[in-house]
Amino acid sequence: MKENTKNLIQKLVDQLKPVKVVKYSLVDFIKVVMVGLLSVLAAVLILGLRKDFNQQLLSTRFIAENLLLLVLGLAAIYSALSLSIPSIDDKSKMTLFFTITTFLVLIIFSILTETNPFVYLGHGLSCVSEILAISVLPAAILFFIIRRAASLKRDLIGFCVLVCGISFGLFGAQLTCADSTPLHIIIWHIFPSILIMVAGVFIAKIILKKV
Repeated sequence: MKENTKNLIQKLVDQLKPVKVVKYSLVDFIKVVMVGLLSVLAAVLILGLRKDFNQQLLSTRFIAENLLLLVLGLAAIYSALSLSIPSIDDKSKMTLFFTITTFLVLIIFSILTETNPFVYLGHGLSCVSEILAISVLPAAILFFIIRRAASLKRDLIGFCVLVCGISFGLFGAQLTCADSTPLHIIIWHIFPSILIMVAGVFIAKIILKKV
């Protein structure tokens, strides 16, 4: 009996294979960034730049919002890649949440300092469609990359993946949407993005459980 047990243990040991350590490279990071920027470029080529783009380039608020969106996208990509590897003690999520908070504070500041903050120029369903269209590819590529790792913090990783896609979507909408009124930005840019992220976190969690 003991001999059979030893033989069984030995067979199981012989069948063991070394665990492959997942390591993300700068190439993975750049790959997602390039896909995001190309998605934005495609939207701009199809829809065209907003008519007041040259004027907006002189606006500190416009420049700050877009820079924050790009930083948000970069932080989300880095956080998702890092958090998907259990052995890594990652602090990039603090950068991610700090950037989100700063962006929201900037929006609130814009409302408070706007001459007519509640001027509304009509619906923005096209903005929602554009944000979704741009968001799909970078989020999908990032999700495909992190599937290689043993993701434990599924909720947070799913959130980061969605923030990555949405940040590029919002950046693209900023370049093509001619309505810069705070109420329009909140109703047709920010609010739909929040709903998409909330729904996406639950979907990503379900998918990652099955991986």
